[in-house]
Amino acid sequence: MGPVDNSAVNHSETSSNNNNNIESSTNFRLCQECELQSSIYQCPACQLRTCSLSCCQAHKKRTQCSGKRQRSEFLPLCRMSDQSLRSDYFFLEEVLNQVMPRARKVAKLAESQNDINDNNKRTLHNQRRVSHSKKTPNPKKSRRLVQKAQQRNITLQLLPPFMERHTKNTSWYCGPRDMITWKVEWVLFGLPNIQNTTTSILTTTAIEFNISENDTNLVDQIRNKIVSMMSSPDSTSTTTEATTTKTTTTIIEWCLFLKRLPSPANQPRYIEILPQQSLRTVLEGMTIVEHPTIYCVPKNDTQLLNNFPTTQEKLIVEEQENEEKSEEEQSQTGTNDDCHTTTNQCDATLTNTTVATTTVS
Repeated sequence: MGPVDNSAVNHSETSSNNNNNIESSTNFRLCQECELQSSIYQCPACQLRTCSLSCCQAHKKRTQCSGKRQRSEFLPLCRMSDQSLRSDYFFLEEVLNQVMPRARKVAKLAESQNDINDNNKRTLHNQRRVSHSKKTPNPKKSRRLVQKAQQRNITLQLLPPFMERHTKNTSWYCGPRDMITWKVEWVLFGLPNIQNTTTSILTTTAIEFNISENDTNLVDQIRNKIVSMMSSPDSTSTTTEATTTKTTTTIIEWCLFLKRLPSPANQPRYIEILPQQSLRTVLEGMTIVEHPTIYCVPKNDTQLLNNFPTTQEKLIVEEQENEEKSEEEQSQTGTNDDCHTTTNQCDATLTNTTVATTTVS
């Protein structure tokens, strides 16, 4: 046998390989569903190639494929491309488009709920304000009362609204008569209990009623008020009448005191009210918180009277102290003036001596 031609063998092998590649490529381009026609479409989910819509629908039914690429699946970095990045970007935008409307709805619901709560709070506040305004006096009338009190040299201090002393203050100013009707709180010492007049225990009782500023003889007014209270229909027994007559005879001799404000709590100061004084003259030059409070103490009870030191003695002492202080200040100023005059004289003599020395030289 002759030698074999190697070039011919290699050429035959390469030709066979090319034929196999062509067949495989043609097989790859064929429709993987019918395997008859060349493929046109590729499924994004499973990468299967089909030739028509019927083959695509048949492949979906056979494999139960959704036909949509799983955009949230893991993709290694080596397989990342511009198309995958673009797909991820659009996927995130779609997620935001679905989430943002729901977030807006939640925000609107929260705002509407807050508006409802605010409206409820406003209605409650308005109801409370209306209820309190019915209880409290008109602020214009209160300001007018303060102004008219200042014209009478009375310092009237009003408490904040809705406080008990402010709401119960019934003092008012009558314009046509140019008169202030004061609500006066009477603190009675050494009086039998009005609620139970049969007992003989002495208690402290507070009575409140209005009095004109021009009324005089306050002792008679408080006496008549107590008699009317003790002879009320609630107390109709004979013992009550006896105690009433007894108290009417005992409450005549009273000392009336008005607390001077401001004063320290440990050293309160009072002024004694004379029997024939009117309330206007008593309150002149005084400071009042809402309405005056007058303390009624029996004259025969010296122990109670010691607890109400009058300011007349204290005022005298204070005036003496102030006079002493003023005298000391004047003496100090006088000594200072003397010192200034002596220094001025010394300066003058020094200047004269200097002038003399200059002339001699």
